[in-house]
Amino acid sequence: MGSLTSKSIKAPEEFPTQLHAYYALSRALLDGAPHRPALPLEIIIQVFDVAGIARPGPTKDLAISDDSHFLVNANDAETQHTTILQSEPITSDWLNQVVQFQVSTTSRDQGWVGDPNAGNWSWIEVWILTAGPISATTPGQTATPQEKMHPERLLRWISHHNTLAERQYATHQGILFEPDHEIWCYLEKGDIIAVKACCRFGGWQNEVKHCSLKFWKKFNPTSLALY
Repeated sequence: MGSLTSKSIKAPEEFPTQLHAYYALSRALLDGAPHRPALPLEIIIQVFDVAGIARPGPTKDLAISDDSHFLVNANDAETQHTTILQSEPITSDWLNQVVQFQVSTTSRDQGWVGDPNAGNWSWIEVWILTAGPISATTPGQTATPQEKMHPERLLRWISHHNTLAERQYATHQGILFEPDHEIWCYLEKGDIIAVKACCRFGGWQNEVKHCSLKFWKKFNPTSLALY
């Protein structure tokens, strides 16, 4: 038997949207059937929560973006990177509501490559940062976010690459950091999600003029109690 996920619940033709299909499924579980007892609303909420079912479409009031210009240059095999966007420190409420997110950039590389088969070394990453220590001797100083450390791995993941050898800016959609992505195993209250523009090897660049972070909230069937 397959698992219940956002991808596994498809809206049939009789439902105008995916959200209508979610509510119909919730109502069916709440009402029960001759061969299946009705489920309490609390259990239905847990079912959708464990499955990580996201509301169709990102939540507008959680989205963040920046139109600042960033240019990163690489000179050798050492990866160069700079933060182009970051979230506010994550709260407990945020962790309880958000189930997936996605990065989007309007960006480009240097516009040419000597060997197209040598790889694409202009890309965007997502890092987990944590608030750094505040100096007790400097009143009013704010903490500088630092990379969150883990004993077994770096807490950073590739979102997407720029189009190879493209002189014009292009809009790139990164991977969807869905509920089953490992990043959710490490995100904790107080952490910061940072987007980094990266490049590596001499001659490579990463130029960004827009970046956005979109977040999806989990589907919550509690409004069924109103009907």
